[in-house]
Amino acid sequence: ERNARKLFADLIEKLGLTDNVTVVDNIDELDGLTKDEKATRWNKKGWYSRNTGKIVIILGNHHSKGDVIKTILHECIGHYGMRALFGTHFDTFLDNVYKNADAEVRGRIIELAKKHGWNFRTATEEYLASMAENENFEYPQYSSWWGKIKRLFWEMLNKLGVKVENLGVKLSDNELRYLLWRSYQNLVN
Repeated sequence: ERNARKLFADLIEKLGLTDNVTVVDNIDELDGLTKDEKATRWNKKGWYSRNTGKIVIILGNHHSKGDVIKTILHECIGHYGMRALFGTHFDTFLDNVYKNADAEVRGRIIELAKKHGWNFRTATEEYLASMAENENFEYPQYSSWWGKIKRLFWEMLNKLGVKVENLGVKLSDNELRYLLWRSYQNLVN
């Protein structure tokens, strides 16, 4: 129990969100929630509040340590946003995605940039979000490209000291797709 809590606290600290994340055993430990809010959130694993910019993780609603780590990553990366979390590391990630893209993908990114008057990073982020929404990664033409994107994403996390593989967690392709899509939605909103 203590080792797990330290692991979660270390992960949250590496993400730079110590002041933004509250971890509790159950929802009754939270102050300031109305009866209705408690009723609608009692079974949630966690959530991000746009009003406060705070993230809440409810340990008692998880099945395992890995499940908690996935929720932390989901709420912190997916809802708080990659750009907010990773800063210039996220810019480097987008630059690397663009540089590693084949000519066809780079062409799509360039078209997005021209069409909307965006820089290449914003166009790359939009491309990744639309790819995460629409592509079927089972097809060979996408699987090797998706493998590169995943590798670049893990490299970005590793540079921050977040070594997901050492946490005993494996994010699925769908989870990573969601994080990329959600991050772009944060940019749009």
